[in-house]
Order: sequence, then C-alpha cells, then structure tokens
Amino acid sequence: EIQFFSFLQPLLPCKKELDKKETAILLLYSLLDNEKDKYTFDFDARIRQQHICEQYNYIYNLSDIFDNIADVYMDICHVTEHGNQIIANEIYKKIEKTVMEDLLQYRE
Repeated sequence: EIQFFSFLQPLLPCKKELDKKETAILLLYSLLDNEKDKYTFDFDARIRQQHICEQYNYIYNLSDIFDNIADVYMDICHVTEHGNQIIANEIYKKIEKTVMEDLLQYRE
C-alpha cells in the first residue's frame, strides 16, 4: 500500500514563451538534426490530448512550471540549480498534499 508518484518533467519545447537564450537553445538543438527526438516538441500537447494525468491519479504534469520564469534551462531538458529548486518545491507540494489527505482519511 505504498503511494506511487510520477512527475512529467518540464521541457524547454513545452514552454509557452521563450526568451532569447531559450530560443537560441532550441535553434541549436534543431540544427543538430535530432530526428529521433522530433516527438519531444509535441510532448505537452500529447499528454493533454490523451488526458494522461486524469487517467492516472499518480502522474503529475510539471511541464508548465517554468512558463513565467526566465533563465532556468541549460539545454532542452536540463535546468539550473534555481530550476531544480522550483521542481523540488512543486514535487514536495504534490506529495505533501496527498500524504496529508491520506493521513486525514486514516484518522477518520
């Protein structure tokens, strides 16, 4: 009866608005001809269209947590220490909420 959590990481191609550095990262990535990764760019759309997070209550989509935050990406999927802290805080919030809800149910 162990609670399982899965988190979909934020990816640069999923970000709504890009700054100059992020645009350059994406341009460089596309110039490197990463044909095998071409589906990465519609990741967020596919997750939402397939209602993945609604189908599985243990999957949390964090792909949009950097939408209003600049200068966190080092490449299309790796982030700075500041970005890692933001991700860690979001994961903590999700786990804490679930654990607290379970604890309240257990006490009843």
